[in-house]
Amino acid sequence: MRRVDWILPGFSLLFCGTVAFSATGPTAGPDIAERIKAQEARVPRIEAVAAQGREEIERWYKMRRAEAVQEIARPAAARLSLAEREQWVQYADLYLDRFYAPAYFDAGFTRPRMALLGQAMVQEYLISEMANLLASEEFERKLTQVAEERLEVSPLPFLCEGRVGPFETQLLPLLRDQAQQLLVLVQQVRTELGEQVRQLDYQRKARLDGIMNWENDLKEHVRGILEYLRQSESRPVQLGVVESVGYCPAGGYFCIIEGVDRPLGIGETVGKVRIVKIDQEKVAFAKDGTTWTQELGAAPQPYWD
Repeated sequence: MRRVDWILPGFSLLFCGTVAFSATGPTAGPDIAERIKAQEARVPRIEAVAAQGREEIERWYKMRRAEAVQEIARPAAARLSLAEREQWVQYADLYLDRFYAPAYFDAGFTRPRMALLGQAMVQEYLISEMANLLASEEFERKLTQVAEERLEVSPLPFLCEGRVGPFETQLLPLLRDQAQQLLVLVQQVRTELGEQVRQLDYQRKARLDGIMNWENDLKEHVRGILEYLRQSESRPVQLGVVESVGYCPAGGYFCIIEGVDRPLGIGETVGKVRIVKIDQEKVAFAKDGTTWTQELGAAPQPYWD
């Protein structure tokens, strides 16, 4: 006999939803083998709901992390000039060997009104991309390499196989100086973002741990019912014994009564016996104007007859 506390509102449907069904008495139709089979079928459903919950948490985590990047890094990116944002986004596109999107905007809009729209789209794109760069560990590492002149392969088109001409020699110190200045901003953004990410990581772990505990507890509950059913094959059922008490955020306290294979909530009936109150260690019943209380595992009162 034990008490179970369910702490995940999002996962109450699978278990607590069964409380909504009326329980008019002990299961009389199916035989023990069928009842055991029905309980065993709950295990894969529990696992499926838990897996879905983990996927939802990962989606939530990914979305919140992306939002944190924009909340923290976007204002910093907006403080840079349009020329600076364009310069560093293009630089990132070069060393990542990817298409530079503003080139498409510039070429795709020819009419004045559409050209204005294209400019607005370019500015929005550059702010968003710059925000992502300011939060990027890879970009911080690349800036550090530039600032310390430790680039293994330069993405600049005017550098080829290590041969640098006089004009390029003049540009490299400028690039290094700008990288050093931007690196300060990147480090500020990543420090602030790091705190936010640590909080998100903590919440993510807490939620995943909650799902794991929920899954383990519910499987343990199923195992308890299966054990009771298998023992029932060799002994008569003691209808009315309070097998366990649990808590569901969506429906409150519920209990398992021997002879009934599903959870029961306040107000539900087993035959003519109605459940009027459920506490952590005991359950109060009523029948024909008489009320009584039974503790976990106690022998059933004669009113169950």
